[in-house]
Amino acid sequence: IYHTGRLGYILLGTEGPGVTTYDHTNAGVLNTNNYFYVVVAKFNNGFSSVSIQQGAKLATHYTVGSHLISVPLNMTTANLTDVLDTLDYSIVWWFDPLDVVDPWKSCKKSGFCEVTYYDRTMGLWIEVATDSYLTVAGLVPTTTFITLQAGWNLIGYPTFSSRKVSNVFSLVSYERIEGFDPTKPPEYLRLMGDDELMTPLYGFWVKMDAMDILTIM
Repeated sequence: IYHTGRLGYILLGTEGPGVTTYDHTNAGVLNTNNYFYVVVAKFNNGFSSVSIQQGAKLATHYTVGSHLISVPLNMTTANLTDVLDTLDYSIVWWFDPLDVVDPWKSCKKSGFCEVTYYDRTMGLWIEVATDSYLTVAGLVPTTTFITLQAGWNLIGYPTFSSRKVSNVFSLVSYERIEGFDPTKPPEYLRLMGDDELMTPLYGFWVKMDAMDILTIM
């Protein structure tokens, strides 16, 4: 098992034939570092094979107040409260473009919750109660397809590569994109230009004239 860093692969540990799990000791919730993992299988003839997909453990710090976030991982759980378990928040909001009558869905940390599902295509407005870390683990996605409905969409950005808006939406005709800006209360949003960067761990508002499919790699 290797941790992937700037200098290449860093060997974490080795396991014998037939072993299918590895415990990265002291890398859990109390460890605020980010880790990316690959599995390298070595054969008796000297050849080796590197796993195509990476695993990752992320620990993201959030300050008190409003944040527009996303989690760019395939996780073993799709339960929203499980995903956000390590973060001290008061309420989460998601915008469902398919619900014309009542598109805003909320989930309180302790109380009523109508958002039970989460995946990497979704952006979330979250009110953080105290400075805390959101710690999650999962697989790094290679390609994600996001269905954009006519009108407003609150989407995630499921990649670890920062790219210009014009590059991300090169095959999709959109009307307007807005990103999080902590200096602009109370909406905490600003219009994004074609040359501005979309960055990991944030959510984004996208306004469409018609339905389309956004592909993020």
